[in-house]
Amino acid sequence: MTTNLDGHPNSGRLVSLDAYRGLTMLLMASYGFGMWQLLGKSEWVASHPLWAEFARQFNHPVWEGCTLWDLIFPSFLFVIGVAMPHSYEKRAEQGQSWPRQLVHAAWRGAVIFAIGVFLDSYHGGQLQLNFPVVLHKIGVCYVLAFLVLRFSPRVQLGISGVLLVGHSLAYALYGDPETRWAVDQNVGHYVQHNWLHLEVRNGNTVMNAVTGTVNVIFGILCGRLLQSDRIMKQKLIAMIVAGVATLVAGYALSYWIPINKWLWTSSYTLWTGGFTFLIMAFFYGVVEMLGYRRWTFPFVVVGMNSIMVYVFAGLFRDNINRGARLFFDPTPLADMPIVGPIVLSSLVLGVIWLFAYWLFRHRVFIKV
Repeated sequence: MTTNLDGHPNSGRLVSLDAYRGLTMLLMASYGFGMWQLLGKSEWVASHPLWAEFARQFNHPVWEGCTLWDLIFPSFLFVIGVAMPHSYEKRAEQGQSWPRQLVHAAWRGAVIFAIGVFLDSYHGGQLQLNFPVVLHKIGVCYVLAFLVLRFSPRVQLGISGVLLVGHSLAYALYGDPETRWAVDQNVGHYVQHNWLHLEVRNGNTVMNAVTGTVNVIFGILCGRLLQSDRIMKQKLIAMIVAGVATLVAGYALSYWIPINKWLWTSSYTLWTGGFTFLIMAFFYGVVEMLGYRRWTFPFVVVGMNSIMVYVFAGLFRDNINRGARLFFDPTPLADMPIVGPIVLSSLVLGVIWLFAYWLFRHRVFIKV
């Protein structure tokens, strides 16, 4: 039994997990703190290389590579996986059979997918059924990961290996060796465009769900570890070892398979998976082992209503941005271009956080 930030019993919730989830969602809702605007100013980039590198971390690479921004989505998939063993164990204790749990998982995945369709259509101005946008992919990966939830960790690792190898072979055996990982010339693009007849956005394809599921399975393995009877120190060491080993594997594989977020390559899955293990280890060590919890409050507030915060940000961020501009004029900061986007984005993020805080204060916790 853990306790919440007020010291009251919290039904076994890991504050560290809520904090990690909340940090992930806040970064996602920050819209990169407007850094992408700065990268479009060639003169500023040339004269401020260190600031330019900092700004680059809040934007996706054009095609290959990995930045801080590329860790957000894998982190969200990972924390979903961490929560799954505890959630479905409780359902089993309540007498739910596996088929009934499967129906629940399929329903939850479908609802998440439907929310993604709604947000995508809302911004597009018409009904759009595309894949994979964020929530679409989460819904699919969640259901696929549930199918391996009841297996042993060894089997889950084996399935993860099969998914990674199968994904890699599908790309490696398609087309010209010189272009098999190129935009619009890979097997994922072919499947999406010719089989499913869906638009390909930024190179993202339905095949990303195969390797994305592995990120959820990594979370499941971590969740099982945290549920085990091992002492805290052993759990922390295991997460660190898993993180370093997965990072090394991803880096080594990148010599043959590029780290590419858009294709969600196997090397990208391993590379980002390693970071998620290490970030979870940090939160677990500081929050659960050392007991330093109060600093996580801003993150926990968001983490306990993450999907609702995502939907709120998706629907109202532009309106909040326009409202914030009424009180903030970046013109006087023209000589310091990095300050304007950060201040404006922080104001918008503050409003989003206040919405999450209102839900938290009123004990409104919306589950999908």
